Amino acid sequence: MKPIAINGRFLSQPLTGVQRYARELVVALDALLSSGELDPQQPVELLAPRGIRDAPTLTAIRLRVVGRARGQLWEQFELPTFTRGKLLFTPGGGAPLLHRNHVFTVPDASVFSTPDAYTHLYGLWYRWHHRRAAGMSSLRFLTVSEFSKSELIHRLKIDPARINVIPEGHEHVLAIASDPCTLDKLGLRRTPYVLAVGSANPNKNFRALIKAFQLLRAQLPQALAESLRLVISGRADTRIFSGEASSGAGILHTGYISDAELRALYENATCFVFPSLYEGFGLPLLEAMTLGCATACSTSASLPEVGGDAVLYFDPHSPQEMADAIASLLNDAHLRESLAARGQQRSRQFRWSDAARLTWAALQSE
Repeated sequence: MKPIAINGRFLSQPLTGVQRYARELVVALDALLSSGELDPQQPVELLAPRGIRDAPTLTAIRLRVVGRARGQLWEQFELPTFTRGKLLFTPGGGAPLLHRNHVFTVPDASVFSTPDAYTHLYGLWYRWHHRRAAGMSSLRFLTVSEFSKSELIHRLKIDPARINVIPEGHEHVLAIASDPCTLDKLGLRRTPYVLAVGSANPNKNFRALIKAFQLLRAQLPQALAESLRLVISGRADTRIFSGEASSGAGILHTGYISDAELRALYENATCFVFPSLYEGFGLPLLEAMTLGCATACSTSASLPEVGGDAVLYFDPHSPQEMADAIASLLNDAHLRESLAARGQQRSRQFRWSDAARLTWAALQSE
């Protein structure tokens, strides 16, 4: 069997959903290889460009920095020269098209389904790239939900047999203790707040959420309305997303925060709201459920696959319905407790260790 090389470009990028998936999957694979549960007949290495931001601690998988270029140039032209004769696994981003023996994770088809959420050049590149990849008969696809699989089949005309569905996991959110100073730093120590998490992608639907929050404040008792906050956490990247900036009374944008700070926000929020219009999986939803935060969630895309019967759903196109769902959680402690318990139970169905086993099986089948 051929040696396995993992495309580690994600190690040089800011940590968002795609990079989180890639990092946790590689760490879980390494743990299974180290424990002996997986017994490779071939060496496995993680190849990365210069400028690694935060290298994971690995035992069985060798991390190697190669090449001189960075970004797309490294991925498309230099990486293939270091992976000749090897099976390449790209856990996210742009698979190098010069390498034919390849397993490639595509989390969703959003560049086709919601093109206005991306800058022109970003969308143009990835639409062309994914079409070219789909035309390579030797390339196998992985994706993270049945919804995404159906989208990729529709958009790229891929044979369903070429796509494996491997859901994401929850364990990472439990691995780092919460930062006890977070609430004080953000002025939230004795303040009720509704939490939302995501980047500045219009697909996240924060504009509708802010309208919903304004409607919500108008229907709450005055004292609660004045004290309640909507906290939106996440990184903005105008190089990728066309962006949307809106604010108002009672709204706090935290920008990027650490995992420890994010865990503190999940654990102390009155509730979590996930209003997305399009998600390949919806990792923040799973994180909130894992940490026992009662959740109101959009009915769109993959989210019912993740939330099951453990969240309160609303139409993401209706700010009033969104406001009503949040109000139900604010006003009903029993409902919050019930959803929190069901969410924690459901989250245990999604494990990075299982994702690693399924990914390894897909690699071994090539």
